[in-house]
Amino acid sequence: MMMAKGHQLRRNRNTIGLACGLFVGLLFGMLIGRQLFPSTGSSGSSTGAGRPPELFIMSPCLSDAEAASLQLKHLNKHAKHKATCDDVGLCTCESDEYYFDGKECLAFEGSPWSTMFRTLRKKWHEIPVSKEEYKKGKIVHTGSLRAFSDDLVKRSDRDIAKQWQSQAPHDTFTDFYASIFKGKKILDIGSGMARQTLQFAQNGAHVTFCDVVPTNLELIRRTANYLGFGHRVQTILIEDLQTFDEDLAAHASADSSFFPLDVITAFGSMHHAPREFIQKEVNTLLKHLKVGGTWLQLAYPLKRWIDYGAPSFNVGGWGGDDGVEKTPWAEWYEPGKLMRNLAPHKFYEKWCGIINKKDFIWIELTYRGTVNATMV
Repeated sequence: MMMAKGHQLRRNRNTIGLACGLFVGLLFGMLIGRQLFPSTGSSGSSTGAGRPPELFIMSPCLSDAEAASLQLKHLNKHAKHKATCDDVGLCTCESDEYYFDGKECLAFEGSPWSTMFRTLRKKWHEIPVSKEEYKKGKIVHTGSLRAFSDDLVKRSDRDIAKQWQSQAPHDTFTDFYASIFKGKKILDIGSGMARQTLQFAQNGAHVTFCDVVPTNLELIRRTANYLGFGHRVQTILIEDLQTFDEDLAAHASADSSFFPLDVITAFGSMHHAPREFIQKEVNTLLKHLKVGGTWLQLAYPLKRWIDYGAPSFNVGGWGGDDGVEKTPWAEWYEPGKLMRNLAPHKFYEKWCGIINKKDFIWIELTYRGTVNATMV
C-alpha cells in the first residue's frame, strides 16, 4: 500500500511541481504588495531597502523519469569504468574507489578529489560579490563578480558590512524565507559570505554558518557584529569530516539557542563536490535536523548541464563561474536525485522551481527522519 502511494506521487510530480510553483509565485507576488521589510537602519532589516522586492519567475522541475532518461543519454558508452544509473538519474560506481563525473566512473586516487578539502579551499576563498537582481525572469549582475575573502578581511568592519549590504540579493524568495525563519535555528552549509542567509540572522533567526575557508567565516562574524545581530550568529570551520562531526556535536550540546536545527540551507554549495562526498557530509548534518524540519537547496538543474553540452562535472565552469580560479566541480540536481542522495534519511518534496527555465533550481524538502525503506 505504502509503496503504491509512493509510485503514484512520483508519477504526479510534474503536476504537483507546477501547482507548487504557481502557488509559490502567487505567494511571492502577495509579498510584493505587503513589502515585508521596509528600511530600518543599520541594525534592522535591509532586505526591503524601501522598495518592493523582485519577483522570481519559475518553471516546473523535471520528473524522476525525465531526469533519468536525460542522464542515461549522456553516459560514455566506451568508458573503462561504467556507472549504474537508477530511476531518478543518480549514478553510482562499482566501488568507493571511484566517483561518477556525469559521463563515467573515475578513480579518486590521483584526482583533485583525493585531497577533497584542499581542492575546495583553493577555490572557495573566492566569493561572489556582485549585486544580483531578478528582473522579468532574468538574473542581472552589477559590479565586480568575484573577490577574495583573504583580501576583504583586511578592510574595516564598516567597509565589510557595506560590502555585504551592497551584494545582498533583494528578491521575494529571500524576503519570504527571512520572514518565516524568524526565531528558527538554521545551519548554512558552505556559507561563503552568506549573501542571502545572513539576512535570515538579521531578521531574527539563529544561524550557524559552516565553511571550509576561515576568512569567509570571519567576514560573516564581523558583518553581523557591526550591524548589531552578532548574538544570533555562530560559525564552524570545516577542516575534515571527522572534526566537523565532533564540532557540530559540541555546539549542539553547548547552546540550545542554535540546536537542534529547524532548517538546513545549502545555497550554491552542495553541488560543488562529488556526490559520493556530499552523501557522507549529509549524514553528519542530518544528525541535528528535527523531524519536520526543512532542507532548502539552491543548485543547477539538469537542463542547464545539457545546454552546456553535458560536460564532465569536473569541468565546473559549465555552472557559469566567471571567477579567476575556475570551479573544480559542478553537478546537476533535480528533486528525485537530491532525495535519493540524502538516503537513508527520508524527505518529501514541498516545492521545487527553476529560475528562467534553466539557470538555477530551488528545492525545498521536509525531513521525515530515518524510516524503513518500505515506507518510501
